[in-house]
Amino acid sequence: MKARWLLALTASVFAAASAHADSITTTYPDLEKFTYSEKASKIYFGFGLSPIAVVGNKLGLSIDLFQVHYIKGAYDFEILSATFGSAFGSSVGSEQFFLLRTVPKFRILKNVSIGPLIGVEFVSYANVTEQLNKYVTLNNDLFAQPFTFTSTGLIYGGAISETLELGKSNLIKINEFVYQETYSYLGTNNGWTYYFNNQPSLNTDPSPIKPSTVFMLNISLLY
Repeated sequence: MKARWLLALTASVFAAASAHADSITTTYPDLEKFTYSEKASKIYFGFGLSPIAVVGNKLGLSIDLFQVHYIKGAYDFEILSATFGSAFGSSVGSEQFFLLRTVPKFRILKNVSIGPLIGVEFVSYANVTEQLNKYVTLNNDLFAQPFTFTSTGLIYGGAISETLELGKSNLIKINEFVYQETYSYLGTNNGWTYYFNNQPSLNTDPSPIKPSTVFMLNISLLY
């Protein structure tokens, strides 16, 4: 009982002291600069959505599963983001992509920053199957087992961001990303080529699965 009474008394004293301090700074606002306030964090976490994504001549959308940002002064760095999305409208079906990107931006205006974009992308076409093929001798090629066509490559481009404050500690970012895909679509770097067994037209015209220039309009919430 004594411990509970002591805790209740302590809480009441602190509440009264806090209320008294608030009333003093309200009456004498010049004293506010001498009061302690927690410094704002320079690291932000967040998530985002790209309701508009243009992948070559295909439309799509994507979601940022997580984001990590460093924001201080002229620095507006998107340290790492993980994005999953799809692009539709291809003659061979939709394209799924997962990418990791970093965007070291710098402020050019109070709420506007610009910088390069680099990263790595994993691409998959669910409706396209391929077999790795290697020429050995005439009529004696080597074929691997068929798999869904997937590929990996670097991406590079640029970004412009507009930053809006949301409350005291949250931010909304409107980003415009443009980047170039570079994944391999003809074969591997060790001499194997792709043979598309369920989409034979790709063996003569692989343009529907070629890397594209990508534009994304992205909206992110940081906290």
